[in-house]
Amino acid sequence: CNLQAHITFNFSFTGEAGVGFTDPSSGAARQAALNDAATTLASYFTTSAPRTLTFAVESSSVNNTTLASAGSNLATSNAGFNRTVVQEKILTGSDANGGDVDGNITWNWFHNWDITNAVAGGAYDFKSTVMHEILHAFGYTSSTGAAGTNTGNVWNTFDNFLTTSTG
Repeated sequence: CNLQAHITFNFSFTGEAGVGFTDPSSGAARQAALNDAATTLASYFTTSAPRTLTFAVESSSVNNTTLASAGSNLATSNAGFNRTVVQEKILTGSDANGGDVDGNITWNWFHNWDITNAVAGGAYDFKSTVMHEILHAFGYTSSTGAAGTNTGNVWNTFDNFLTTSTG
């Protein structure tokens, strides 16, 4: 089996009209930078067949400390460690949630983002943050809570690798 990077992304843009990815003057460049960062990330992964991941991308401009967030629902709610919908699709090709988007990204354009490869002082690195956030949807995230609150016995696969300070 000849494995190659075959992951592509299909982004749909929502949120405040004319903000961020739908801004009339810079929205197209921001969308191109998002696609570029996602394609770069995808080049580090291999699949046995082409996979297209769908993401709803919401833009906002809110004065708070949140820069961006992303994720993907769990593919199943069975007890134990479960893959995200995105993980399941990458690994098996199975679309665990049918016609719904595989993942979600929320972007806060209140902050100063540099979408180029040369990040200016005082700006956040857009492309690195995109890759970081998409990796959460890929399953690099935790669904554990504070000690004593993890009674549902349903976690992300990544949680299987977490331990306490005493091992």
